Amino acid sequence: MKNYIVKKQSILTIFYWVLVVLSMQACSDDSDNFDEFEPMQILQGEWRINEIIGYPKGATNLFTLTKVDRDKEEYVWGMTIKIEDEKFVCVSSAPCGNDCFPSSKGKIGKAGSNRVKIFVENFDQEGMIPECKEIHLKLNKTLGIYSIKKISATKLQLVRTK
Repeated sequence: MKNYIVKKQSILTIFYWVLVVLSMQACSDDSDNFDEFEPMQILQGEWRINEIIGYPKGATNLFTLTKVDRDKEEYVWGMTIKIEDEKFVCVSSAPCGNDCFPSSKGKIGKAGSNRVKIFVENFDQEGMIPECKEIHLKLNKTLGIYSIKKISATKLQLVRTK
């Protein structure tokens, strides 16, 4: 009978520690941890962006991306980026059409764990207002390596590391 109690107590102790470890893993919230995902899977789709990638003023250290929900928005005005098959198209749009519209195209690819490399091929700008200077540049320039930082379920930041 004594052996039975000792074995039962040992099993309960092991079970307790297994529960403690599992609950610690479930409760940990490491929002920067994308080990389960490939960077390119995270970035696929259409996003709002804080500026056009490759704008001629030089490499930007931080891009903020907010996921576009096409179920809620039929038209998306402002600056957006669409990423598919390691290529991106970044555009600016407005409902009136009476503005300056910069855009860029390029490649974005995996550069390690939670990092991407951004390469800008072209930058263009056109518009219908006299102040808008028409620009057509073949940049063919690597902007750098950017780490992906998850801000929320629908918001990411690309932070320049190199």
